[in-house]
Amino acid sequence: MIVDFHHHLGVSLDEYLGVLDRNDIIRSVLMPYDFGLLSEKDAYLASFNFEKSSEFVNGFLKRLDIINEKLLDSVKGINKIVFTPWLSPMCDNLDSFTGARVVKFVPVFDNFTPDYFIRIKPLVSDSVSNGAIVMIHTGWGVPVKPIAKLASEFPDGKFVIAHMKEDSDLYAKDRLEALSLSNVYCEASYLPHPKRISQYVSAGLGKKLLFGSDFRKLDDEQTIRGYKAMLMESDISIEKKYDILFNNALGLLA
Repeated sequence: MIVDFHHHLGVSLDEYLGVLDRNDIIRSVLMPYDFGLLSEKDAYLASFNFEKSSEFVNGFLKRLDIINEKLLDSVKGINKIVFTPWLSPMCDNLDSFTGARVVKFVPVFDNFTPDYFIRIKPLVSDSVSNGAIVMIHTGWGVPVKPIAKLASEFPDGKFVIAHMKEDSDLYAKDRLEALSLSNVYCEASYLPHPKRISQYVSAGLGKKLLFGSDFRKLDDEQTIRGYKAMLMESDISIEKKYDILFNNALGLLA
């Protein structure tokens, strides 16, 4: 069994449910894969510039309420899917989504100015007050350290570092420090090597790791199997592997 803590709906719902069945995924944390009035290509090209154009802001970020509502309507009543809205301080109509079980911030697809982690605080505060788990993308230029700072400022909240992507050695160091906080977890997609899992388990952090694949489209189905294979190759007990595959996530989502 798998609880996959990082999915985007980039296929039809029927196709997506087939992916869950084929890969023994009993629950998935599912976010939109919709860029509003922008094409996927244009959105990805824009992600290389941290400060976004007015076209990007108006065509995508300010439409996140519509994008989230569309996904929510399509998955309502499907128990194995944990609807996860995409939040941004650039959209004024997201208050109703801060009560979701999990919320997600993606700085590289946002107006990622130097004050970004200050600007998201009102949404983070509302989410924590509503009992939501706050997941924040890291890697590709987004550091880990600010998430630890937020977690320290909101000790009643639960925070998930999205991805184990390491732009530099500092990311691994900062992630270890962040995971030493009682309210921080890590979704492990883009893990660099099975030894990284073993290292974190040896450091006593096995209960803080969550399986994730960053699935978006059918071509990404192989990443679910690939990341699972890397986890199973790690030098940890089968009980710890089961914790990372599903037990930790089930406990966090309970």
